[in-house]
Amino acid sequence: MNDKKKQNLDFFNRELSNYLLNPLTKHKFLVIHDEKLIAAYDTFETALQFAASNLPHDEFVIQQALDESKVINFHAIAG
Repeated sequence: MNDKKKQNLDFFNRELSNYLLNPLTKHKFLVIHDEKLIAAYDTFETALQFAASNLPHDEFVIQQALDESKVINFHAIAG
């Protein structure tokens, strides 16, 4: 991950609690560029299509605004 993407990811993590409080961003796929929220979409595919068409490919990040403490993961072990 390059420095620009890391900065954008750090920005997202700092702002996540605010995004979770906002009904316009909660559960959405957020496009982050230059440490700013650029857009919010219902699907990853739509967010990626927008970002790839409008932003430098090596600078943006897309993250979903989810409360990870409420996500349940299931793991299976094959025997």
